[in-house]
Amino acid sequence: MSEIIPLNDRILVEPIDVESKSAGGIIIAGNDDFKYNRGKVLAVGPGRNMPAGRIPIDVTEGDIVIYGDVQNTVKDKLNGKEVLLLVEQAVIAIVKE
Repeated sequence: MSEIIPLNDRILVEPIDVESKSAGGIIIAGNDDFKYNRGKVLAVGPGRNMPAGRIPIDVTEGDIVIYGDVQNTVKDKLNGKEVLLLVEQAVIAIVKE
């Protein structure tokens, strides 16, 4: 079984498909203008290395996060599933349900 270990301020995320539904349960199709990127955090790096020490990452393994598109996001495969390596800056929010 393969393993990917994020370094520095990187976060390993497994994307989650999120369907847009109305309050009545009707699936809303076609409007990608409001499509958010969500994923489950699989692993986090130790934090950003600064002269005064490391700054820890705000998310933890198992969190569901909303993230934006960032140029240095890396797509890869881990045990047959698509995963992303994001910089912490790409994470916009943690989803609490």
